[in-house]
Amino acid sequence: MGVEASNDTIRDYFRFFVNRRAYTVQATRPCPETGRHYYYRPMEKGTGHALTSPSQFRTFVRES
Repeated sequence: MGVEASNDTIRDYFRFFVNRRAYTVQATRPCPETGRHYYYRPMEKGTGHALTSPSQFRTFVRES
């Protein structure tokens, strides 16, 4: 059961944190070889481009 964020909250969060080169997300599954949970920059599904809008970020969070 998740919490639904408002569009304003998503937009503000994206503006403050996500739209930076330093923004990373920790993997939900460990690496099979090392057992470590690595960090990665979230990318738009299918294109491999960095997230560029709050709506893309919302979709990424829902699918994670």
